[in-house]
Amino acid sequence: MEKVQVGGVKRPLAEVVREIEQREWWRAIRMRDLMSSPVICVDSLTTVTDAHILMHDRKIRRLPVIDDGKLVGILTQGDVRGAMPSEVTTLNRAEQDYLIRQLKVERVMSREVIVATEEMTLADAARLLVQYKIGGL
Repeated sequence: MEKVQVGGVKRPLAEVVREIEQREWWRAIRMRDLMSSPVICVDSLTTVTDAHILMHDRKIRRLPVIDDGKLVGILTQGDVRGAMPSEVTTLNRAEQDYLIRQLKVERVMSREVIVATEEMTLADAARLLVQYKIGGL
């Protein structure tokens, strides 16, 4: 039986999903009512530096990555942090900065994206968050 962390306590996934489904208002709200518009996104050839600046300026934690009108990935703050050089490196600061400025989103983005549709209920979206152990859709 799979368990998930909810509020500091590990609970069975099925129990958490059941609780979510029982909340009437969670089933009434559609994702279209909560989605941001227009969607702020980048393409896969955007530099990680530019994407990070955009995330900081717009105060967003995730950027959809779109190529030729198709969703090809998502860039998260965790992906950006993971792309930063280790503190235990032989490169000097200028070399690190140069390499980071060359790094493209396609090299560090997550390619498996879990999405919410406009018609999905808040309860369905919450179920996906718990099931896939992710922080956003």
